[in-house]
Amino acid sequence: MSGNRKKKKSSVGLYIIMIALVAVIAVAVIMIVLALRQGNGASKETKQESQSSAVSSSASDSENSSSSSEIESASSSSASFSFPEDPVQDKDYALDVVPVGTGSIYVYGDTGYERFYYTAKGCEEYASMVNNVKAKLPETTDVYAIVVPNSAGIMLTESAQKKMGSDDQKKAIDYTYSLMDDSVKTVETFDTLKNHNGEYLFFRTDHHWTQLGAYYVYRQFCKAKGIMPHDKSEYESHSYPGFVGSLYNYSGKDAALQSNPDTVEVFVPLSTNELTYGSGTGKIVPSNASYGFIAGDQPLVTIDNPKNSDGTSCVLVKESYGNAFAPFLTDHYDKVYVVDYREYEGDLTQFVKDNNVNDVIFLNNDEFLLVKSAQEMGSMFK
Repeated sequence: MSGNRKKKKSSVGLYIIMIALVAVIAVAVIMIVLALRQGNGASKETKQESQSSAVSSSASDSENSSSSSEIESASSSSASFSFPEDPVQDKDYALDVVPVGTGSIYVYGDTGYERFYYTAKGCEEYASMVNNVKAKLPETTDVYAIVVPNSAGIMLTESAQKKMGSDDQKKAIDYTYSLMDDSVKTVETFDTLKNHNGEYLFFRTDHHWTQLGAYYVYRQFCKAKGIMPHDKSEYESHSYPGFVGSLYNYSGKDAALQSNPDTVEVFVPLSTNELTYGSGTGKIVPSNASYGFIAGDQPLVTIDNPKNSDGTSCVLVKESYGNAFAPFLTDHYDKVYVVDYREYEGDLTQFVKDNNVNDVIFLNNDEFLLVKSAQEMGSMFK
């Protein structure tokens, strides 16, 4: 009996130990599983954080790249038009001399000069005319004013001009421009020509400027319009010696002027040298020693650019000073219309509307800052 009891106790003890061992193993397994789950959760969170960080970094880089690209684009856009300014001349080449009255002009050496007069009323009438024209035209049409000094204002010192009894041309031009509306685009001429007065800007025996003088003002027009001018070197050029012009006749045929004739230098437009007027045709620049640009002073000249079909056009309102300037407009428009206000009899307001003209350009020598001249120009715009 005693032996059986011992065996029973021994079996019960073994059973309890086994249960306890299973329980320990179960607890250990549960703890391992929990530990593994926590580890996977932390790993996932770390991976998600890493991915989120990568996405954030990528987005930031993309934003920075986009921002940088936009800045570069804006910078590139603002720098896309850099106007090539003229270098400053080494000195002022204006002559401090006293020309002698000869005939109806003044002569010094082999060069003739015209005396300049102006009145405030003339300047005011001219500016008012340009302002009124701008107000009459469609808003899409730009109006430019280009008032050009004569040779005395550029080639002689102020003291020499005063001794001639000549008025201050810069003052006259500046006053005229100051009266024009902000919607009118004025083109600087006086300082530009003054900066080149060591060059052949004006004829010595004629009252006009040379085409070289007109070229430098053409550059300023391009600046006002926001387009790139052509360099002189791009043009085919020709020189024709032996020109004796109007100042020779005004001087009473002064011998010094006769024995020192001018040379006519021309710059041929890049696109065409052909024009039409009335029922005829002609050349834009002359091929002889004359001031025969754009076939002279015709009522209406049309230049059709065969290399441009974008529909752009301009009307140049001028007297003879505009003749040497007009050729430079040829390469910038589909069509150029040149009107001599002394000859034209049509309605320019309607002409501008009918032909969808982009620009109306007034170019006049400052001798035409007159009440009568301004009224005649204004009368063409009905």
